[in-house]
Amino acid sequence: MRSFFFNNYRRIYLTHLCFASKYLYEDAIDHYSRAIAYCPTDAILYCNRSAAHLKRAANPNLGAQDTESREEETIRRRLHLLRALDDANKSISLNENYAKAHWR
Repeated sequence: MRSFFFNNYRRIYLTHLCFASKYLYEDAIDHYSRAIAYCPTDAILYCNRSAAHLKRAANPNLGAQDTESREEETIRRRLHLLRALDDANKSISLNENYAKAHWR
């Protein structure tokens, strides 16, 4: 049973690295959301999704479309920041000793 969970974590982590290396933060967020649906008590998943939200907010041109106005992108960035904060707080509530969650 332990190896099953380890392999799933490893797969989740490697998939996130793949998305992050290609600046596909929206895909990473979706990936973590699906993983959280299966394991909603895992502080690491919330913390990693928080990081993906932060990276998406820091790179405004990645999700922008040609017809999207600057104001719409600003609103989208703020939403990602708020979601990152929510995920970090959830991670802290699940594991108070998880230092990365406090940092994010």
